[in-house]
Amino acid sequence: MPTSKPRFIVTCEPHLYETLDRYAALTGSSKGKLVHDMLEGIHHPLMRMVALIEAASDAPEDTKRGLINGVTQLEREITGLYESGLNQLDWLQPKAPKPNTKNGELNRASRGELPPYSNTGVGHDS
Repeated sequence: MPTSKPRFIVTCEPHLYETLDRYAALTGSSKGKLVHDMLEGIHHPLMRMVALIEAASDAPEDTKRGLINGVTQLEREITGLYESGLNQLDWLQPKAPKPNTKNGELNRASRGELPPYSNTGVGHDS
């Protein structure tokens, strides 16, 4: 059934597409639904940011400077929380099986492909 909801096209870098594709396969979801859910997750902060930018565009210069200082401080705090979360994920990562990756892409062995015969010391059963 066609939808009346607005749509748009997103173009992304190959490594982002690959990550979304893998995540979609693991969760049994479509890439479109994943992106929709991510956007839905940031909707409230995004609405606040839009309102702040709209208000700031009409504000006097001293108010704008105050807003910039406040947002800069908030950004520092958020970045600290983000980095803390990444550090926690890094702490958990050694305890989980690591994907066999090179530059974010699965290598041949992890895709089930055999290595080339020219690899010294590497063999396979076929």
